[in-house]
Amino acid sequence: EAWNPKWRYSALLNFRTQFTEGLDGNGNRFSDLMAPGYLMTALGLNYKPNDNFNVFISPATAKFTFVGDDDFAALGLYGVEGGEVERDDEGNPLREDDGSLANIITKGENSRTEVGGYLNAAYNTKLMENVNFLTKIDLFSNYENPTYIDVNWDALIGMKVNDYINVSLGTTVLYDHDIKIQDEDGKVGPRTQFRQIFGVGFAYAL
Repeated sequence: EAWNPKWRYSALLNFRTQFTEGLDGNGNRFSDLMAPGYLMTALGLNYKPNDNFNVFISPATAKFTFVGDDDFAALGLYGVEGGEVERDDEGNPLREDDGSLANIITKGENSRTEVGGYLNAAYNTKLMENVNFLTKIDLFSNYENPTYIDVNWDALIGMKVNDYINVSLGTTVLYDHDIKIQDEDGKVGPRTQFRQIFGVGFAYAL
């Protein structure tokens, strides 16, 4: 429903996870299918002044984090309440040869619910006749700790080389205060994560 051509009441339902496992430098799994998985539901307002720009604002958003892997849950990864695992003298979790935890003493929680404010904005434009630019950002602030803002920002440039080949170059910036990462110095805490994407597509119409 719209009271203004540029503003509309809107609802959002978003789910994301990955389909393959992620491994750290030691070959240990740190992510997998539904570990984590994120579900977000929101009610708010959508502002679209033109075909290039769109923003959704919600003061009432529920964010659900699922960690379906008991090893990850026991370690308290991705913000869920962790359990207790057997560790060595240096405090590192004991692991089997396949990288799984050797002994989970008490299980961790497999899900977490947060309520807060949410903003989603997207902008796309044609830089050149054969080059397009798209960027979008998600910001979520948990009302329990409103100063810690989760960030998911994507930027993508797509170029049509010819009738058959397309090239894309993108980057993603991620920050979640609840995700603790160990750096090369052994310090553990929230970190800004970066991901780069380069793709080449080929299409041929019969």
